[in-house]
Amino acid sequence: MNIPLWHDQPALQGFNEGCPSLTPYLLEGEGPFPAVIVCPGGGYTHRAVHEGEPVAKWLNAIGISAFVLHYRVTPAQYPSQLHDAQRAIRTIRHRGTEWNIDPKRIGMLGFSAGGHLASMAGTSFDNGNPQANDPIERYSSRPDALVLCYPLITMGEFTNVSCKSVLMGERQNDRALIELLSSEKQVTEETPPTFMWITADDPVVQAENCLMFAAALRKFRVSFEMHLFESGPHGLGLAGGHREAQAWTKLCEAWLKSRNFLLVERVIDEYTTVGQLLADDCSSRVLERYLPDLLASPKIDYVKAFSLKSLFNFSDPMFTDEKMAAILKDLKSGAKK
Repeated sequence: MNIPLWHDQPALQGFNEGCPSLTPYLLEGEGPFPAVIVCPGGGYTHRAVHEGEPVAKWLNAIGISAFVLHYRVTPAQYPSQLHDAQRAIRTIRHRGTEWNIDPKRIGMLGFSAGGHLASMAGTSFDNGNPQANDPIERYSSRPDALVLCYPLITMGEFTNVSCKSVLMGERQNDRALIELLSSEKQVTEETPPTFMWITADDPVVQAENCLMFAAALRKFRVSFEMHLFESGPHGLGLAGGHREAQAWTKLCEAWLKSRNFLLVERVIDEYTTVGQLLADDCSSRVLERYLPDLLASPKIDYVKAFSLKSLFNFSDPMFTDEKMAAILKDLKSGAKK
């Protein structure tokens, strides 16, 4: 079942037949569930089948509802694809109750050109228009997490020339547009947390794409995890059977859990970091109660990387064994609620 993104969209032909639309893979049971929109690659000329449904079914297997996005490809050019991605995010938020989806846990996963599309969605979004006649347009188009698999990121030096040509057409020498569509140039502190991977010898998308995006995320202190596997061809998809890259799905699952995108029973002990505690409202309130001076300190960003154990090793009156025990007791009590 395909769900059109617009009620009045024109009928298209070729690879764009039935586009733009979403194919849902919804979980049943007690929710609400997180959701991930899957953007297959294909150089903006088509959408690779092996990067669609199989990925959605893997997401289902780890507890995530999924949607495969059938975004427009050639002859459609930018900004059609970005509009499709933004509309998909808004649509899922609008119908979240109906589909048993948590509107605060909607991610986007993309491969290759689909990774470029996902990165654009993560760097070019808005909060919605509360005055819009169309209720879908009242919702935010910001994804809550990005998963980028051997993604094209830049339209600059390390771009894929063919992909750039298809996406931009006669505008491919427009310097302002090149910068706008180079996602590493558009990162801000509001860019969603990101997981990405690529192989070092990918012959189609150079590894510099991930490296530049990682550098931009680091500059703006956006959380990210990147894996650069030693070797492997382009277009691996789930990479089943590949000696190195097949690990990406397990690594991504662990990352999603660490971000609380995939909810698991929280384990809190003296090795939990200050940053992890501040990311949770309940735990944050406990720290505010016991360590208000620390949280107000200008060094708080530095301290976030410290575990509670490391913090309480300081010879400072703020940190005592009794206070540590009281904090852990309250934190564990809150985690059981």
